[in-house]
Amino acid sequence: MIEGRKNILAWFESTGFAYWFIYPGKATDGGNWTAKSSESETATPGTALHELERTLQLLSGGAFTLVSCSVPKAVPKGMYKVEIRLSALEGQQQPMQAVAPTISGVPEDQVEKRIQQAVDAAMTRVKMEQLERENKELKAELSEHEKTNPWNRIGNIIADIAPAVLPSIVGSNAAPVAKVAGLHAVEPQAGATPAPAAEPATAETLTADQQKLENVIAIFSSIDPEGWLDKLETIAKKVQQKPSLLNMINLL
Repeated sequence: MIEGRKNILAWFESTGFAYWFIYPGKATDGGNWTAKSSESETATPGTALHELERTLQLLSGGAFTLVSCSVPKAVPKGMYKVEIRLSALEGQQQPMQAVAPTISGVPEDQVEKRIQQAVDAAMTRVKMEQLERENKELKAELSEHEKTNPWNRIGNIIADIAPAVLPSIVGSNAAPVAKVAGLHAVEPQAGATPAPAAEPATAETLTADQQKLENVIAIFSSIDPEGWLDKLETIAKKVQQKPSLLNMINLL
């Protein structure tokens, strides 16, 4: 006797036949079968196995005789038969489909992947916020540096310094300061005699003049690191108002 649906299906599959009959108890004569396979001529061992599996799911528990044959007729020749038994738990029950375990509706095999994705997104957001803060801090530092940079302040007052200082640096015949973006050229007064045109400054002259101006700034800043530029601006404005003050330098 074979017990259990799985063992019964394995036995029938091993016979290789395409037809079968199930009889109640041990009796296999008289044509009183309980269930049988399809009588189709195109039946195969595979289709017969599938039909037997569905039938065993519908049968209630009990003892039966299974006949496997090569033709769709219950004949004594060319067949195999075996006593089978189904438990009440196997009869009339559909197999339960395996349900993949989930966590909050997410398949278990996807949980770790989802967590990693969430962590990566959070880390990216933190990095972006950190970069934004650092960028703001750098901009603030740069802005403060530009405000306190003496060279930037020189650019703001150079228009006041240049008319009085440049003649003493490049010579009295220097041409008036030309208008450039951010600077104010000194316009000649009405009736004044125009200054003679100066020779174009050479690269060497400009380099030397720049060096002189840098030396002047270095001297002032070494004496008064905090207020030298304000004092230099005051001097320039005084000289601008009264250019004859420059003659005092010759008396020192």
